[in-house]
Amino acid sequence: ALAQNMSKTSNEGAPVVTVTEGSDVEMKSKLRAEQLEPQSSLNFYEKIITKKQLTIALIAHDNKKSEIVAFAREYKHFLAHEWITLIATGTTGTRIEEATGIKVTKMLSGPLGGDAQIGSRVVEGMVDVVLFLVDPLFAHPHEPDIQGLLRVCNLQNIPLATNVMSARLILQHIYEQLRKPFGFEKLNLA
Repeated sequence: ALAQNMSKTSNEGAPVVTVTEGSDVEMKSKLRAEQLEPQSSLNFYEKIITKKQLTIALIAHDNKKSEIVAFAREYKHFLAHEWITLIATGTTGTRIEEATGIKVTKMLSGPLGGDAQIGSRVVEGMVDVVLFLVDPLFAHPHEPDIQGLLRVCNLQNIPLATNVMSARLILQHIYEQLRKPFGFEKLNLA
């Protein structure tokens, strides 16, 4: 249908493109709109309950690694729940695994592309929450990857914490919303 409409010309002789229902242009436009439509908090929890899995990405700049390890220790019983999967950049994941005994799927180190790998998983819908403890006082050689990850979290409407307090608030909210379906009432997170 699109090709037939391109053969028409305007009064000035320029090609005229009209988009008819079901055309490639309309389909691409609809797909783009669906991709950019943010998930509501209701859809967020429905998705997690349906798939019986919550994937949390843990990332920390070098000067924040001790903080994320302490955070993981503090929330160890929650993060170790059978429905929760943890992924992390290389060194962060190794340190959390060693400190807590919780299995962490490790990506590359951040400067070697780990932030970009996690960003890709966010776009693919494979990550539900990102806890990224950012060190705002130092420049980072992989800043474009960092900004790219933060951007896709915002585009995909993924809960994103960049400091310990916001990470606590996100986990507390998730705990409150999912404690019955996930069996969290046995955990003392309050």
